[in-house]
Amino acid sequence: MNNIKMVKLISGEEILGNIVPDGSGGVNVQKPMVLGMMPSPNPGGQPQLGLGEYLPLSDETGVRFKNEHVLFIYTPKQQIVNAYRASTSNLALPQSSGLIKP
Repeated sequence: MNNIKMVKLISGEEILGNIVPDGSGGVNVQKPMVLGMMPSPNPGGQPQLGLGEYLPLSDETGVRFKNEHVLFIYTPKQQIVNAYRASTSNLALPQSSGLIKP
């Protein structure tokens, strides 16, 4: 999962996922997720950004978009990439880089 990108579609949706070249002339996104605003758990708090599955009712692990449905592809901020990796991995990831001290 080294090619984590955001894909902006002509529908206005932004899909986060691992872009995998497949030579088909489209954009293949593995483990696609969508970003959404969620209410704050604290009354009066700021809304928070959350990740949700793009295909929650499917057993598929990826989706392919035709090039004509893609407006552009960009690299998201590192915080978004870290949240994506934490959501799609079974591994516990550290909150920051550096040495882990006991």
